[in-house]
Amino acid sequence: MNGVGLYVLARLWQGFLVVFGVTLTVFVVTRLIGNPVDLMLPLSASAEQRAAFAAQIGLDQPIPVQFARFVGDLATLDFGESLWQRRPAAEVVFERLPNTALLIAAGLGVALVLAIPLGIIAATRPDGLVDRTIVGAGLLGLSMPPFWVGIILIYVFGVQL
Repeated sequence: MNGVGLYVLARLWQGFLVVFGVTLTVFVVTRLIGNPVDLMLPLSASAEQRAAFAAQIGLDQPIPVQFARFVGDLATLDFGESLWQRRPAAEVVFERLPNTALLIAAGLGVALVLAIPLGIIAATRPDGLVDRTIVGAGLLGLSMPPFWVGIILIYVFGVQL
């Protein structure tokens, strides 16, 4: 096998490991945030009802069996039921997909409209004050956590303006 083939195989293996790692992380985190039985059943449910429901959704199985079922469901695009809306989770996601795509397109549009001219301006004045200011502002923007930027933008545009 030539160098390109080995490179492709190595990248595929790395991609598999990343997907497996993300899948395992999601599985573990969903088990750590709380018992789905407690989230889905009313507080007044009896211990027998809780045990029956856990058996119904497979939470009475050993963890490796639960993980194998989790991976199998993902492979068949069965994302289960939304805990809060009591509907298939895929329905909930696909229902909101057009608005998400619109937000992505708007954000990308704003980013391109700002980034390209600012990049050109910075490139025409290397090591100058303008260049350093633009590069510094870009690094500051990239360094801030997206959830925090989102909260700040909601506050500015949704509350103040």
